[in-house]
Amino acid sequence: TSFSLAGVLERQIELQCFSAEEKFKVLLGRSPHVLRLIPHKYLASYLGIDATTFSKLLGKVRIGA
Repeated sequence: TSFSLAGVLERQIELQCFSAEEKFKVLLGRSPHVLRLIPHKYLASYLGIDATTFSKLLGKVRIGA
């Protein structure tokens, strides 16, 4: 359907154009619960960012920066 195509296109734009921090913020905005359910290394891979970068971004969120 056109709805699923729009979702695929939106995801491609995010992967290609967004910074690591922007990708992380989008994930938190859409699905914050996945941080508890899915190992962080897999989330980092899904976002196309390094696991170390993911960990640093997560630390910033946890300390409220």
